[in-house]
Order: sequence, then structure tokens, then C-alpha cells
Amino acid sequence: MEGTDVSVYVDPNILHDHTYYGNGCEVQWDVGSPTACDKRTAVTYDNETLSMGTYYSYQAASSGSGTSVSTDGAKVPDSFCPLGWQLPYGGTVGDYYDKSKSWRYLFNTYGLVASTNPYGNSVRSYPFSYIGSGNYRISSNGYLYSLSKDGDYNSAIVKSSSNAYQFDVGGTLFHVNRQTSMGFNQANRCV
Repeated sequence: MEGTDVSVYVDPNILHDHTYYGNGCEVQWDVGSPTACDKRTAVTYDNETLSMGTYYSYQAASSGSGTSVSTDGAKVPDSFCPLGWQLPYGGTVGDYYDKSKSWRYLFNTYGLVASTNPYGNSVRSYPFSYIGSGNYRISSNGYLYSLSKDGDYNSAIVKSSSNAYQFDVGGTLFHVNRQTSMGFNQANRCV
């Protein structure tokens, strides 16, 4: 609900499962908002309005298995995705980064190169339709960030015992190998 103080829920323990379903905020990634704003949707580059969905901490997205592996490039053994589906592979190391269920493989198949203008607009358009989903940083300051501006999505690949790879899109660029804290609540897409 708009105006709800979400900063009171800070929990630095990345072993805890957290989800957030509520309004997001369009404030920049470096500012954030301690209170929920008035938006639940974002618009794709080709003007389709989509819900921001639910933000999941890495532990929640990986069904509690996210911190069970800590080797760079290792795949989490489980995810919240339905049977037969999984979180996409991310990063650039290990056995998975260029396999068929990876963002890299998907976008390369369509001739899109990460971090190259203007392909960010392509992944924010049909058939991909990634949106600026924003995020909720429950493990740091409990603030909401970047709805409509930046999209941050969990992957099935960990970087370390406290970080995982993510896919992010913002403006006209996208990246398939960024890493972020497992305590940040982000959007998910199953493949």
C-alpha cells in the first residue's frame, strides 16, 4: 500500500527467505525510498503495461538452497519455479553460462549482444518484454528502488556465498553477468 514504511523490515541475514508483494518506487538506484510509492506496473519499450510482480530474496527464489553452494559459477539445486522450469543461467563462468537455459544463449540466438546499444530496447520489447521491475533491498536499508527504470532478475548461478549473478536491463543496455547481494529482493522469470 502506498505510504507503508518498508524500511522497518531490514534483515541482514541472507539465509532468511523473503518476498515482497506491494507497490514499488520509481526513484533512482542510488537514492531509494523507505516507503512504498503508488506504482505496481511498468511499461515495456513497445508500450505494454506489465505488473512488477513479486520481489524474491535469493534464498526464497532458490527454495532455500541459495547459500548451500558458494563456488563461482555453481548452480543452485532448486528454485521456486514450477516443475520442469528453472531460474535462467547467468554469469560467464562454470558449465552453464552459455547453455540453452541461459540469458546469454537466448539473446545470442536472437543476435542481441549484452551491453551494446540499442539492444536493451529489444529485450524490453516483445517477445522478451523485460520491464524495469526495480528491487527491494531488505538486507541493506530496506528501501525500494528503480521501478520503471532498471530491471533486476535473479539467476540460478551463484558468485559466492553471499552474491549471485543477475540479469539487469536499464535504459538501452542489458547485462547477463552482473552480481548482487543474495539479500536483495528481485524479480524472477522462469525458463
